[in-house]
Amino acid sequence: MTGNQVLFLIDGIRINNSAFSRFGPNQYLNTVDPFLLADIEVVRGPNSLLYGSDALGGVIAMTSKSRQSYEPGTHGNAEGVFRFGSAALETTFSLRGEGNSGPWGAVGGALFTHFDDLRGGRDTGVQTPTGYSAYAADLKVSYRIDERHTLTAAYQLHNLDDVPRTDRVTSGRNLVYEFDPQRRQLGYLRWDAKMDGALEEVHAALSYQVQEEGRTEVRSNAPDTVRQYDDKVDTAGLFAHASTSAGSHRITFGGDLYHDDVSSARTDYTGGVPEEKDGRFPDGATYLQGGVFVQDEWRATEDWRFLLGLRW
Repeated sequence: MTGNQVLFLIDGIRINNSAFSRFGPNQYLNTVDPFLLADIEVVRGPNSLLYGSDALGGVIAMTSKSRQSYEPGTHGNAEGVFRFGSAALETTFSLRGEGNSGPWGAVGGALFTHFDDLRGGRDTGVQTPTGYSAYAADLKVSYRIDERHTLTAAYQLHNLDDVPRTDRVTSGRNLVYEFDPQRRQLGYLRWDAKMDGALEEVHAALSYQVQEEGRTEVRSNAPDTVRQYDDKVDTAGLFAHASTSAGSHRITFGGDLYHDDVSSARTDYTGGVPEEKDGRFPDGATYLQGGVFVQDEWRATEDWRFLLGLRW
């Protein structure tokens, strides 16, 4: 399964929202700076118990970099990356830094990248249109209360400009089809704890995410009309989950709640004259989703493991 049947997570927070309507492959994973990430976990198959129905085709769970060393005093380091790729005349600059002052730690960075149209090998030639530009910035500040408890506040921005939908142009359906901008902003406050006693781990987060998507479209059968879409989804989110062990059982339980506010507009320009029309979604629409779950991971023997669970 692809598209809106695969769930994207960043630091446990959903990137997917109610406007992820495409069943085919989509571009939303490209709104995450790869230099931001510490690791990516790909979980195959249905994961609706833990994450909800749009995890039916699997989960791509990304974890951003965090400060790991909290030595006494003040410490820091930085790194820069410049990359050039001949296949698309890619130019990428990434600058990242991290440090700590006692129990306070910070990680941050910035990215700029530009791709020209892809150059295919042998007789393929230049594949037009495939080029676009992007920039990103992020900052994560953590306070290590003690060795077991950490509070984290983070902000992420990723913006892509003039991103073509190549298949619609090369098929002849459109003369122009571009996403401009494709922008995601995320801020969150998170608490992570490791405990002794009945609960072993607790994780909870409050988040607010804004995803904006502008589209410019010129259809081949209406070359004199420029159609522009402007969609924005504001998502407030909350999740909390905990885990404990009892013998051969590991029990995870918790819940999540996400609320979307959708803004959507469309303007057609025919001969330069604007005409307002309905957008792709009902303007002012809202969407609420949430659930509670419990999962028991039972290691019955060395060779047999059972997952038992329920989500409402």
